[in-house]
Amino acid sequence: MKLIETRYRQRKQPEPRAAPIPIPPRAGVAPGPGQRGRREEPLPVRPQMCAGPRGAVLRPYQILRREALQCSRTMAGCLHNSEAFNYGVETWEAYKRGGLSKDLIEEQKKVQEADLLIFQFPLFWFSMPAILKGWMDRVLVQGFAYDLSKCYDGGLLQDKLSLFSFTTGGPKEMYSNGGIGGDIRYVLWPMQHGIMHFCGVKVLEPHICYAPENVSEEKRKEMLTGWTQRLKTLWKEEPINCSPEWYFK
Repeated sequence: MKLIETRYRQRKQPEPRAAPIPIPPRAGVAPGPGQRGRREEPLPVRPQMCAGPRGAVLRPYQILRREALQCSRTMAGCLHNSEAFNYGVETWEAYKRGGLSKDLIEEQKKVQEADLLIFQFPLFWFSMPAILKGWMDRVLVQGFAYDLSKCYDGGLLQDKLSLFSFTTGGPKEMYSNGGIGGDIRYVLWPMQHGIMHFCGVKVLEPHICYAPENVSEEKRKEMLTGWTQRLKTLWKEEPINCSPEWYFK
């Protein structure tokens, strides 16, 4: 069996930008504090821009959206509909015509060949970090991971398992029914159910290490030992019941 483990650690990797938006050039702006003697050459103003306060350049939102996709590494070629941009539709059309970028095709190939997807990450703002969410947005596109008539138990990535292994900043008590953060299963609903189960992937019980930064070295070693032992018997585990009752009982 093949195993793909996707690790996303903050501060160690730059965050890929699925649709980078160019920063508008500023013309005629005086040097700020600490920049005396530094000259800022005015940059040419491109068409379809209008001057704002103090020489700032404003771009209409529609132009930003169009340029963002054209600069994106997600797909190549022309837009399917440049007048009414829809990211989901554009990636779907790109997938159908084989127009997704090479790196995305490679990631999709890894997913296709994998029996188990392990996502290792630190919980950030009660969700996965943006770098991991960006991977989901770009790789799990319509036509590859799901279709409007093929989702949840009928999703296109059936016969695969997934596991969310993550750390938290707060202690376990914080993520309980009576805790200020609420039951940790509420947090898992959009990630496990809304993404993995939606694509047809079965979900194993999550592996959670609570507040590793705030415990003793001995406790951290116990966490690592527990994770190592679980990995040895992972294939014997049964998936959770992917239903609202598991999350909100």
